[in-house]
Amino acid sequence: MTTWLRWPALAALVVGVAVSGPAWAGPSEAETPPFRVEWRASDASASGVRLQGYVYNESRYLVTNVRLRIVAMDGRGRALGEAFTWVFGDVPAGGRTDFAVPSMAPATTYHVTVVWFDRVAPSQP
Repeated sequence: MTTWLRWPALAALVVGVAVSGPAWAGPSEAETPPFRVEWRASDASASGVRLQGYVYNESRYLVTNVRLRIVAMDGRGRALGEAFTWVFGDVPAGGRTDFAVPSMAPATTYHVTVVWFDRVAPSQP
């Protein structure tokens, strides 16, 4: 296995998060997306690379139906492939929930963004 394939497995990155407009409410909250994503990638195998990590909800709302977009990128910043996945269950205010993508194209890095969520209700962290 080449060294560049091992790099994603060794790094846990915090990725900036984009949030879709329709699921987002409140002009003051729109300035700062309430999510932080951490992930790591396994070594490449015949079935691809497995990504797993957490979505942190830094808002004061319980959220559900959180959908992620993962883009596999080469060293020049070109997309090699993409996948969409849901996080497991609800994400409590001030809490986290895990996610996993069983098979992604091997890449230099991955961009993980929140593309959809439903805000349920105010909640205490």
